[in-house]
Amino acid sequence: MAKKKERIDIKAEIREEFGDVIISGRELMDKEREIFSVGPALDIALGGGIPAGCIVMCAAKEKFGKTYTALQAAKNWQERFPQGTVWHIDAEARLRDRNVAGVIGLDMDRFDVIRSQGATKNFGANILYGEKLLNIAKKLLFSEPYAFVIIDSLSAICPESEMIDAPSATIRAAGPKLVANFLRQVKEAIPLNHCILWSIHQMYMNTSGYGKHWLIDGGSKIKYCSDVCLTQRYPDRKLNYYPDEDAPDGQEIEWHVDFSACGPPNRNAISYLKYGHGIDDQREVMELATSVGIIQKNKAWYNYGDQKFHGKDKVYEALNNDHAFYLEVYDKVKEVFGCESQTSKDTDTSGDTKAEAKEKPQKDTK
Repeated sequence: MAKKKERIDIKAEIREEFGDVIISGRELMDKEREIFSVGPALDIALGGGIPAGCIVMCAAKEKFGKTYTALQAAKNWQERFPQGTVWHIDAEARLRDRNVAGVIGLDMDRFDVIRSQGATKNFGANILYGEKLLNIAKKLLFSEPYAFVIIDSLSAICPESEMIDAPSATIRAAGPKLVANFLRQVKEAIPLNHCILWSIHQMYMNTSGYGKHWLIDGGSKIKYCSDVCLTQRYPDRKLNYYPDEDAPDGQEIEWHVDFSACGPPNRNAISYLKYGHGIDDQREVMELATSVGIIQKNKAWYNYGDQKFHGKDKVYEALNNDHAFYLEVYDKVKEVFGCESQTSKDTDTSGDTKAEAKEKPQKDTK
């Protein structure tokens, strides 16, 4: 009678040859997610925020607020992860001091800009071609845990061959192929090192007469690799300024969340960019709370519980001056939209993991 062959422990064999590369489905479900905020309105649309270890794609027309939104997210990243660093790869060479100063709270000691330097006569300067810029980004993502890398923009990436040759309208741009190769190299390092790659893209009008009216520059490979995709909701509309178009203090930004790492796709958000400040968290919470009846509007009066405010400006002033009041209203907004449970999927307030929390009775957090 033939002897039965001993069953091979395939997991042990894989670990012996390739290292500890296997995790169970249970480990995957119980793994803690490190979520950071962009802004109240976008966080609601995203399903709670953005987890560390993601590629974020952000596309819109000119002067929409792409860079300011990225810098605001970077500031929140610094607050969420004290060990985190921010790197702005300025491929367009257009980042100005007013852009950086326009986001209050951005830590300049943990913020660095990478751009071409020196004079340009006879190409004598240190011009950073597309290959160099992406290689720098690759080094950061491989070697810097909790690095927040902004590429502004991927649409402006220009390979060396295109930079040196004479300008031509007949040559097919090689930038998207270069970006696709870069993404294949870094897509696994980003979650392993808990990094964020925030890629900014330009939108241009499709003059062919076929397909979508507005297209995203920089190639389509990035969309397949991205975990989060934000696009301008109405590219054909002019920007809305507040409080007055002739003397604006800020502008409305209407985002469309194509897909998110924390929630369902195809959600919309109206974000408020306050000039010289960044994303206006208080205004966003006020608008969200009013839209779902947490703050009730009755003609010129706004009511929140026993508190009454005459005019929207008074509500905004109260949210700005009383941080506890702001957090109370914001918590209720998150509860209504079902975002409060996003972070509790990982740990409870005592820091216990999911498996440990199952053993404990649920606490009333209201």
